[in-house]
Amino acid sequence: MTFSSGIQIQTLMKQGISEKEAYDLMMPIYFEKHILFNPFSNYEYYLLPSFLPLMLMLFTLLTTIFTIGVELKNSTAREWLATGGGNMLVALAGKLAPYTVIFLCTVYADEHLPVQVPERPVAGKRNAAFRLGTGLRNGISSHRGSL
Repeated sequence: MTFSSGIQIQTLMKQGISEKEAYDLMMPIYFEKHILFNPFSNYEYYLLPSFLPLMLMLFTLLTTIFTIGVELKNSTAREWLATGGGNMLVALAGKLAPYTVIFLCTVYADEHLPVQVPERPVAGKRNAAFRLGTGLRNGISSHRGSL
């Protein structure tokens, strides 16, 4: 309803027409709003699923760069590589293993807390994305082990 229609409704009501009849005169066709994927029409439901993974990726990238950068800055990269037995992948895996556990816990919290704590509605299965990610990770690691 616009400002001018509100004024016209008040004018009609002052003339003795009931409020319902005045609304019917101003808006003869009513529309029903059916929101398919956002039942509460809350903008947070659109932002949260996109910004949480984005922030997680950003923090993961920055933490990885910082962790390796500290070794280079302090000139301890040779000792770090020697700790991995001269294998860069082993040294990198050992260096990033604690952060991997921390970020996996964060992924779990990002998947479950925004839905379960405020009891927001979710279309589909809640754990599907987490299970898919865990399954892919386990499938890749078992494939690498067989090579």
